[in-house]
Amino acid sequence: MAGQHKRKIKSTTVYLRFHLFSEHVREIQQAGKMNETKTNHLLRNTGTSVLTNAVNVDRSFFYGMMVPWVGGGMLTLGGEAWRTRRKAVKPGYHFRILDGYVPILNRRGERLVKKMSGMGGGFFNVIPVARAATLGVLLETTMGVDYDEEIERVGYLNIHDALSDSVTKRAANFHYWFDSIYAFTRECREMKRNVEKARKFVDTILQKRMADYKKGIRDPISSNVFLEILLLMCVDEGTLTEIDVRDECMAMLIGGFDPTASNIAHTLYLLGLHPEVQAKVHDEIILVCGEDWDKPFTAEEVKDLTYMECALKVSDCATSSAIPAFDQPRE
Repeated sequence: MAGQHKRKIKSTTVYLRFHLFSEHVREIQQAGKMNETKTNHLLRNTGTSVLTNAVNVDRSFFYGMMVPWVGGGMLTLGGEAWRTRRKAVKPGYHFRILDGYVPILNRRGERLVKKMSGMGGGFFNVIPVARAATLGVLLETTMGVDYDEEIERVGYLNIHDALSDSVTKRAANFHYWFDSIYAFTRECREMKRNVEKARKFVDTILQKRMADYKKGIRDPISSNVFLEILLLMCVDEGTLTEIDVRDECMAMLIGGFDPTASNIAHTLYLLGLHPEVQAKVHDEIILVCGEDWDKPFTAEEVKDLTYMECALKVSDCATSSAIPAFDQPRE
């Protein structure tokens, strides 16, 4: 009876959580402008001192467990060092460069849809397919490399998963928190082997792109590729070293595709639970983009999909896959 009671409470909680999905979409769409004004006012008057204070972006010791993997990129830096690096690489994160990625996103999106369409009408696990697609997008937009998704799935994805498991196991084992103990464990040796594989994967791409860049050969896919911007800072401006470039690429590969794949799966699940929202999203796509599904999307069309944007934001809030930051405020 106790087990049935717990399951009933859990199922009720899940139902109530997702029942608000369509209502939240409507509320956000109606009150978005008002909420934006209030949020901007709040940030200007009460949050600026916190958000702009370099002292309050120090990383906790948990981030130190990732340093052997990602090095000294923005993911692990803290304090003034983080602020200096962020200022240096800020052009690579500007939202306007996304417009140059639209052809890549269109091509990868078509591959994802074809794969999912070929899986039949039954149940299937969307996570592996979504992960391969988002990693493909990330590799192409950050490094300008058009890898076959099957190679990505069995190659770097396996290395990434093994390293993620190593970091998680270390964080969950109190004795492994101490470097002097962890260094003598089998898990540490295994992590070092996988770190070498991950760095070799990135270094192979980086060395080729660095040599091409010095010869004047630019990226054939997009001039806005993230690595192209980092190479500009390294070779032409001298604001980054080669190790800095590698560390930023490693950090981007870690945090750039898994959360997106999880959000894709969660959004599809929520749209399936709420057909009325799914119908409105479908109608808006037809209205903005037309009925020719083979026609590539444009950046302007994507910006006009306001209802879809609301649905995606609600889905992200309801089922966020982000990991707590564990920052250490000093003030």
